Amino acid sequence: MYNQSSTNQNERQEKKCDDKVKLPVERTIATLKNAYCTNLKGMVAELSESEVTYDGTLVTYNSRKCNFVKTEKNIALFATWSCL
Repeated sequence: MYNQSSTNQNERQEKKCDDKVKLPVERTIATLKNAYCTNLKGMVAELSESEVTYDGTLVTYNSRKCNFVKTEKNIALFATWSCL
């Protein structure tokens, strides 16, 4: 009796650990899950790429804005000097 119950327990543990034995529903769910995860990882990569692009564009914009303000001040200064 003891030997039979330990054999049943070993069989249950083997079934729990064996990933190859799957029901059709589990395979379908795993396939859909893998496709979803792959898509999600791609979107995360695309988002971080967009964030880097945005940061670079912001730096360029602020640099050009600063140059424009400096040029505007120089033009105003030059215009006052040329009127004298």
